[in-house]
Amino acid sequence: MACADLLTEVARDGFTGFPSRDLERETMDGVMRAVFDASADVAGLAMKCASAVARSGTRATAREAAETLCARAGGRDAEGRDAACVCLKTMMVDIGTFGEEARSGTLETCVPALASHVETAAREGASADETNAAAEAVDVIHSMATAMNAAHIGLNEEHRELLQRALFKHLEHGKSGTRKRAAQCAALLAARMDGDALSRTMKTVMGLLEEKISSEGKSSLYSFILGATARACGYRFRDCAGDSLALLLRACESSSEEYDEDTIDNIESALQAMELIITSCQSGVQDAEKTAPRVDLALKFLSYDPNFDDDEPEVMDTCDGDDDEEDEYSDDEDYDDDDDESWKVRRAAAKVLSSIVSTASEATLTEYYDAVTSKLLSRTKDREPSVQLDIFSVLGDIVRVSGRFLENDPDSNMGAKLRASTSEIVRVIARESTSKSAKTQVAAFTLLSSLAAVFPGILSEIDDEQSRSELMIAIERCIGDKAYGNAARIEALTFVSSVCKSKDLGVMDTFVPTLLPVIFIASADKYYKLATAALHSCASVVALLKREGSASAEHASLIKSLLDAVLAKLAAADEDHDVKEAAIHACAVILAHLNHHVNNQDQSRALGLLLERSRNE
Repeated sequence: MACADLLTEVARDGFTGFPSRDLERETMDGVMRAVFDASADVAGLAMKCASAVARSGTRATAREAAETLCARAGGRDAEGRDAACVCLKTMMVDIGTFGEEARSGTLETCVPALASHVETAAREGASADETNAAAEAVDVIHSMATAMNAAHIGLNEEHRELLQRALFKHLEHGKSGTRKRAAQCAALLAARMDGDALSRTMKTVMGLLEEKISSEGKSSLYSFILGATARACGYRFRDCAGDSLALLLRACESSSEEYDEDTIDNIESALQAMELIITSCQSGVQDAEKTAPRVDLALKFLSYDPNFDDDEPEVMDTCDGDDDEEDEYSDDEDYDDDDDESWKVRRAAAKVLSSIVSTASEATLTEYYDAVTSKLLSRTKDREPSVQLDIFSVLGDIVRVSGRFLENDPDSNMGAKLRASTSEIVRVIARESTSKSAKTQVAAFTLLSSLAAVFPGILSEIDDEQSRSELMIAIERCIGDKAYGNAARIEALTFVSSVCKSKDLGVMDTFVPTLLPVIFIASADKYYKLATAALHSCASVVALLKREGSASAEHASLIKSLLDAVLAKLAAADEDHDVKEAAIHACAVILAHLNHHVNNQDQSRALGLLLERSRNE
């Protein structure tokens, strides 16, 4: 109760400090005793009180509290050590809100003590207690660095170098479970450095990484620091970007060909760091000559699968959409991939390609378009679903970037390349639309809708009539079958809306009688987003039915069914706002363009509903 009352008092806005130094010291002494209380509730409140008192107290009080906690954090009493470290983390989370004097007093005590705890455990023969204390100290340093970065506060150079020296030693000799956290701390500390200090630190990290590469040791942590620092520093990392990427390339290329956990970690971490550097420092990685080895490396590791011996060359699969044959990897019945982690490398390689596609110039992308697209399409049957999704994501990036280039230049070379490969991409989409993985189905239809947004005349671009028919069959099946899931059905409907904007609608004529009924089914669905997408498609297909010669007697029943489907949603009073809006729009489009094929009774009914909506909405 006393801790709760004290916390309420010192945390209120009007509290300006204790009336005397003696009272402040006595209060903090009492709080420190309560921090180590056997009751978890009392100790938890006391830790919050310690932070609140230190925040509004003097430099001396904050320093004394920090000394007490740091001493217990390095002790042999496990319970006392845990309580002290939790209290320190509580204070560090709030360090950005401390007054200047209180913050200085806390840091000038905590930083040397924490660095000492970490360094002590790095020596040979360190005891279990010292190792555990170092692990806790690393957690406290992480909390401190995170809070200070959020508050835009930096450590002085002496403290920063002290912590970095200790953290680098911990990377080599610390408790294995906390080395990654130490690497995170090193990156966070670098985020607040000035240019010269950042360059010196990165040279140190690159030197350590180079040593690991030369000795074929575990280099993943140093690669991680480079990537994490690039993400934290952004454009400020550009001066180090070129050398870092060159070294990371070496880390990948020099990795052992033998499959083991360290090799996987080394390659994955290097690729992840490359992705972060390319994404964070776009202006510093635009050199076309240096982009080539990065692309080659990513393409190489996109196929990295040492546990699966596939000596045959990768061939672009053009199987029919109805072919349910298992993928090329499923034939190896003796292979057990439960412990296989090579997919992490393939996924990291896909993300590197994504970063290059998103940042490189059109000339560079055009030069490598054929090699990249061919490899991506051949790898869409990867046996790891998460890798499949990332590959489809990269293909989506290529489509998006090509669309941006086409907006600026209709004669874009990148756009021409994409147009030429449309048929191949569509064949892959048709194949994966029948995948057993719902996420893969969604990824395939998302790519298709993106492609249609760039090329509304995509069906005309497909040079094979059979492929076109297989695609539309897959679209119709997806829209009408609830087993596909709402996300995939919405993407399929979005595709229909896009292709109806094409200037060459003749290729759609044969699909209208089978396509419209499944759209009507989707429009009646209870899920508002699906119904909205279906109603947008209803408005779009009017362009097919209004064409001269197409709105004939055979289409009369479809036009009536189309209007009935739209009016059913328009008449419902309890529909979502988006559904109502889409229904009003679709009804207006039908009456504007197909009115001469709508009987008087349906016209009156539609106009009456529109009038009613104009009064109520």
